[in-house]
Amino acid sequence: MIMHLIATGEGPTDIGISQNGLGVSNGEDFLQGPMYALLIKLLENCLPEWNQGQDFTHTFIYRKELGQRAKASKVRLPSKDKAVKGHLEHAKRAAALAEFTKENFPETWANSLSVYFHDCDGTRSELDREPEMQANRVKAVLSGFKAAEYEHGVAMIPKPTSESWIICSVKENPYCHCQNLETDLSGNDRSADRAPKVVLGNAINNHDYCREDLSTLIAAIDVDRLEDMPSFRQFKSNVIAVVEKACGEVRN
Repeated sequence: MIMHLIATGEGPTDIGISQNGLGVSNGEDFLQGPMYALLIKLLENCLPEWNQGQDFTHTFIYRKELGQRAKASKVRLPSKDKAVKGHLEHAKRAAALAEFTKENFPETWANSLSVYFHDCDGTRSELDREPEMQANRVKAVLSGFKAAEYEHGVAMIPKPTSESWIICSVKENPYCHCQNLETDLSGNDRSADRAPKVVLGNAINNHDYCREDLSTLIAAIDVDRLEDMPSFRQFKSNVIAVVEKACGEVRN
């Protein structure tokens, strides 16, 4: 059974933000963001019927707090994997997230799911130099969870950014050829025409959108129709694997 969700991200328009300004927030002190809402929506599709309708416990760890814990962590990470080496910071932070979960929730961590969110980002030239950047970052995150001996970790790494997943559902011809967004959009917000934030703002006719606006869009999104996007497909596969590990089965 999954009862407890633990998450870290980059800001209010992805995983969310702490309402009390502390490094760790629980329950109502955690203002949930649109990507966290997407996680819950996907979970509800995957959990077996007997785990449906669960009132999850929620914990948010601020990225600065997680970074400090990563520096203090003594978890040994793979040293020979080039993919992990190139994204070592993410591997260390994922290991620290796993340690945090196991140390702070010793009685319930076996019923937990911890999600590490980070955009793939990358300028066009960076992505050209490392075309497998998203896959390598996922590999690094999962290696961090594994090094900390935690099997309930999820890597949530949209390509190029989380906005691309939302754009898929609101663009002209929604859900069609969305895999192209992963290569057509820029991971650089300074790109005038291809920056995901600009493209999303154009699609919804609102360039000043906020956490609440995006959460409304997530409420209407069809998660089953995002699977054309490889980065979302990886995320979904990871969630399903954790649900199967924790619950022994998945829905459908």
